[in-house]
Amino acid sequence: MKTQTKEFYNIEKDKREWYTKVVRLERVKVKDVDDLLINANYWRDSDGDIWLNPEDPMENVRASFTEYRQVKHYMQPLEIKQLRQKLQLSLNKFARMLGMGPSSLSQIENNLKLQNKEQDVLFKSIRNEYEATGEVQSLAVKKDPISQLFLDGMGRIKGTCTTTDYDSGELFSNRLNQFQLACLEEVSA
Repeated sequence: MKTQTKEFYNIEKDKREWYTKVVRLERVKVKDVDDLLINANYWRDSDGDIWLNPEDPMENVRASFTEYRQVKHYMQPLEIKQLRQKLQLSLNKFARMLGMGPSSLSQIENNLKLQNKEQDVLFKSIRNEYEATGEVQSLAVKKDPISQLFLDGMGRIKGTCTTTDYDSGELFSNRLNQFQLACLEEVSA
């Protein structure tokens, strides 16, 4: 295997110098999984000190997130982004339909944040519906007075559900039902 070297500017040393890539098999903990194995990438300077990649300091974190998703059988960021693109939805519209902020969805799509279990169930239910029918009816947003009353009531009860989070109570109710069914299926499997 060929040794990889690269010149970087080291802000702490205030100079450019050559570094040699070092790959280490490391055991990491992400959320509830204690024993993920990843190939962590580092760079060794001429003094023998080990550094994170100055051009991509989140590289090892993303590797940990990728491995976590594989172990948990979650959708990977590229799969989520490709699904959104197949649906021909902007990031903002897809996020709004899912009941999440656009910045959260962007971070998930760029592997800078992990989706939670509920979000992954939503992504998978949308993917499965689209693959089965070629469309996603459950994302249809309908404004009606009953849904708005439901939504307003949920907001008062929970303090977290607002009209900016969900476009209709029906959408929220559909997603909640899908999540509950998916959890029941996992428990009985």
